[in-house]
Amino acid sequence: MNYITKFDGEAVGRYVRYQTPTGTPDGTTNKDGSYCANIAEIALYGEKKEVVPKEVLGDVDANGEFQVNDLVLLSKFLLGSGTLVKWKNGDFDNDDRIDTFDLILMRQHIVAGS
Repeated sequence: MNYITKFDGEAVGRYVRYQTPTGTPDGTTNKDGSYCANIAEIALYGEKKEVVPKEVLGDVDANGEFQVNDLVLLSKFLLGSGTLVKWKNGDFDNDDRIDTFDLILMRQHIVAGS
C-alpha cells in the first residue's frame, strides 16, 4: 500500500527510502524465494519551516510575478477604482507613496522586459 503526502508551496525536507534488494536471498534467515520487508511503524521528526514569499518589485497583486496585469491594477488604483494587495511593491521611486511617477517607471520596466 502506498501513502502519498502532498505539500503546498515550497517544501524542503529530507527523506528515507527503503528498497528491497533484487535477486534471491542466500542467507539462513530468509527461506523465501525473494527479499521482503515489513515496516510496521515509522516516526519522522523535524521543524516546520515558514516560507517567506519574496517581494518582487512591481508585483502589486502579490502573485509572485511582475506582469502587465500589475500595471493595469496600478492604473486603476490611481484612477480611484482599484486596490493594491502589496502597494509597496509598486513604489518604484521609493518615496513611500504610489503616484503617476511609479506608474511611468513601472511601464518602462514592462517595455524593457524587466
